[in-house]
Amino acid sequence: MKSQVAIVPAEVTPLSSGVAVNPDEHEGVLDSYNNFITGLYNVTNAAGGFRIQWGTGTPAGARILNANNVDVATYPQEAVFNSNASFRIVVPGNTPPGELTVDIIANPVSPHNWLIFAALISTNQPMIVRFGGQFSGGEESSTQARMYWDNEPVLGGLRIIKRSQVTNQGLAGAVFTVTDSSGNLIAGSPFTTPANGTINIANLEPGVFTVTEISPPLGYMLSAPVSQTATIQAGQIATFEVVFLNPPTTTPPPTPPPPTPPPPNPSTTTRKWCNYSENLCYLQR
Repeated sequence: MKSQVAIVPAEVTPLSSGVAVNPDEHEGVLDSYNNFITGLYNVTNAAGGFRIQWGTGTPAGARILNANNVDVATYPQEAVFNSNASFRIVVPGNTPPGELTVDIIANPVSPHNWLIFAALISTNQPMIVRFGGQFSGGEESSTQARMYWDNEPVLGGLRIIKRSQVTNQGLAGAVFTVTDSSGNLIAGSPFTTPANGTINIANLEPGVFTVTEISPPLGYMLSAPVSQTATIQAGQIATFEVVFLNPPTTTPPPTPPPPTPPPPNPSTTTRKWCNYSENLCYLQR
């Protein structure tokens, strides 16, 4: 009987389809540290690791963080990861609106062994013949990720509270001015406290504001001090409170009326009469 040979491939690792990132675009959101920060970009098909190269127009201070928000690289340094991983992009918050693109370049994967089995079948005795070798994991593959941001300021608010220093109750009728860091009155200034003694001012851009009491409520003196500053932080949606406590006006005691003169004493009354024919006048007590 004629011998038959069957060759069967085995243990051959197929090449991947190339590095991938999902999602490939994020908007940078202003955080509490005044930085624009993205969500996570998740890189796959990069078992051999990958590096991130900055694109043209990347702003100074841009950074790459890992999934634990630890710095990996700062522009223009490349970020290097040893396997599939996730990362974020950070841009300083004072950067004008814009966008950037990074290149994600996967390293070639490690060589893979391949093995071909050859089974020789004969009439006498079957035998196994093995053929071996290896191939490289292919060339580098790359993709891109994009980030964009808009540095529209996050607006804040200011709350002015007027209370009695004695009763701690809100007071109506106090008048305040609010100026910005340049000394300009903001829109709506001056403001007058309503019945609850509270003024709420919204849509203020980040900055330092000065609140000054220029007229106290009826029956009260100006607070001390008459001015306070309020700082609205960038990236914080918050209301800053300034509280003014007013002492009541001190009322002087009333002026006593002048004393009433005593009634005349009849025994000391002096009468006067005159005799004009004699050109004489007489006083009689």
